[in-house]
Amino acid sequence: MHCVCMLGACVGLAAGCASSRSGRAVPAIAPTPASTSVRVATTTTTVPFVTYRVRKGDTLTKIAGAYRVSTASLIALNHIAHPDLLPEGQTLTIPRAPPLRLVVTPTTGSQGQAFQLTLTGVQPFGQFSFVVRSPTATFTGPPHTATAQGNVTATYQTGRSSPTGSFTVFAIGNAGRLSETTFAVTTSTPVT
Repeated sequence: MHCVCMLGACVGLAAGCASSRSGRAVPAIAPTPASTSVRVATTTTTVPFVTYRVRKGDTLTKIAGAYRVSTASLIALNHIAHPDLLPEGQTLTIPRAPPLRLVVTPTTGSQGQAFQLTLTGVQPFGQFSFVVRSPTATFTGPPHTATAQGNVTATYQTGRSSPTGSFTVFAIGNAGRLSETTFAVTTSTPVT
């Protein structure tokens, strides 16, 4: 028997970065020591911001959804005092959404074991489902609501008589299939 059930942004500077006068993160350059050897400066990659000019009819919820970020992060980053009053033409700084990522833990387990499905980088408070395709059947779980951070976690429980082999997991949202990954189910060891 298979079942899926629900378990249970702030933008800052990354390590190795400094802040420019505009408040945007810039790579910090390590000083070169006074010696004859040449050192290559290392930089830390930061997630750059994008800008968006508010159009007639826009709301923070609509903009946040389009960019897969939370409205709270837009309000905080742009110092918006009145979120319901978004003037047309205002330029908003928007953090880039984290990459979509689907992880199954563990990646290999035995029959009768539970597998945790974790989807990150999705639209906060959006609706998402997991589809698990075993070697013999396909199971579609119920919709789950993402957290304010854009995470969805669920558990897929295999049975003692579940088929063995490679299982494929698809994360599905309003726009269709978002991400996929695989995990393996092996023969369970009999309890003696």
